[in-house]
Amino acid sequence: MSTRSAIIMKTNDGYAGVYCHSDGYMEAPHGVGHKLLTYYTDIKKVAKLIALGDLSSLGERVAPLANHHSFEHAEDGTTVAYGRDRGEGVTSDNVFTVGDTVEDVESKIGHNGFVYVFEDGKWSCNGKVMDGQSKFSKEDIDQMRYFLAERDIEQSDDSTLISVFLEGCEGWENFSDDDVVAEYLEYRPEVTPEGGIESLVD
Repeated sequence: MSTRSAIIMKTNDGYAGVYCHSDGYMEAPHGVGHKLLTYYTDIKKVAKLIALGDLSSLGERVAPLANHHSFEHAEDGTTVAYGRDRGEGVTSDNVFTVGDTVEDVESKIGHNGFVYVFEDGKWSCNGKVMDGQSKFSKEDIDQMRYFLAERDIEQSDDSTLISVFLEGCEGWENFSDDDVVAEYLEYRPEVTPEGGIESLVD
């Protein structure tokens, strides 16, 4: 029997979610929870996943790399969606589900007790934030990125600026949350998740 799960995200209007038929547990390497934590930490990618509608199985990618991917012959590592990959199209039976609350959405999705929610840049399972994610809020980490960018500007000299204009620069928006937090705490070790935004203000 498959371990079914619900995958839900916060939207501007409430919540939206999809049914996933297989591997709804959290454990690596095949569990939905593990894959969400590993491959779906960007809100745009999560939104693309939800937009697929109900899923047969979750892969590390939303879109296939080649055009031979199908429900019967799934490409390794690619998510399998009923509407896109079984030739059903998006119908009322396989489109994503919406509601005002998580409870509204998950109550309409059949699952075996695994309800994953993406909100404020973090995944939770059954109401508990999953391990392996930064304990700082998205707003705090965004402030850290801004601080690090300002620091780098202040520390730049003419040779650094010439290098930037010649070779380009990888900004802090392109670094993972974990890398941003680690770099920031090198400069502000006194900051704690419990202190929140206020503790980031000089």
